[in-house]
Amino acid sequence: MQMNRRNNPKMLSAITAIMLLLAISPQADATFHLWDINEVFSNADGTVWFIELILPPGTIGCASEHLLSGKTFTTNGDSFTFLSNLPSSDTCDKFFLIASSSFSSLAGAVTPDYVVSKTNFFSISGDTLNFAATSDILTFGSGVLPTDGVLSLDGNLSTGTNSPKNFAGDTGSIDLSNDPNNIQVDFSNSGFETGSSTYPFNTMGEAISEVADNGTITIDAGTDADTSETPAIGSDGKAMIITAVNGTAEIGRTAGKTGGFIKWLRTLSEMSSEAEDYAESEGEI
Repeated sequence: MQMNRRNNPKMLSAITAIMLLLAISPQADATFHLWDINEVFSNADGTVWFIELILPPGTIGCASEHLLSGKTFTTNGDSFTFLSNLPSSDTCDKFFLIASSSFSSLAGAVTPDYVVSKTNFFSISGDTLNFAATSDILTFGSGVLPTDGVLSLDGNLSTGTNSPKNFAGDTGSIDLSNDPNNIQVDFSNSGFETGSSTYPFNTMGEAISEVADNGTITIDAGTDADTSETPAIGSDGKAMIITAVNGTAEIGRTAGKTGGFIKWLRTLSEMSSEAEDYAESEGEI
């Protein structure tokens, strides 16, 4: 007598077990692999950067994707190993942030979930970013990643104003741009420098190198003087205006001389008369 498979208890049990296994398999495998690279940012020299990952809304099996410990994030020239998991298994519709150690202290930044003590972790001229051994890969070529200090690269290779977001849901935006026509200097600045009013340069050499032809360098005089060796102003063919606010600014020594600061005062008329007189009397010119 032929057995009816539809009424076979063993067969039904096996089919039920397979269906249950298939039904729960996304959750059983949900540990880390569903995250996507969502945003990449770097400044022009690669010293400040961040990478934001997202677990996209509506992702099936999105819970419990927090087990990152021991996984890696690699680039063509470097790698980072996650030493801890994300703080919660509630990972649906969430973000997490990896950033350079210089990032979190900047105005507008948020606290990264993971800090990498490396500059130039990826190449700004083109690289392949690889999360957790091909869980997600983003490749961009030369000229694709913005480095103006404001824009970032999205996961679809479009660009927009940077908006880093961490696992806690905090969102920020940083501005590392400068205006070459208006370079700012503060000799007492010991932090990050771009030549902007927020992040001024702390030497005249940096300012002279960055300022545009016919641009202005404004020195916040304060109480400090620039004791570095100032390059010969105008030697590169650029014309520039140098002025000071908040007092009298003293700028660097001429090469080969041991004394006599050239004093640049706050008004152009004072600079054109007193600075020349002072330099001439000290044998600087």
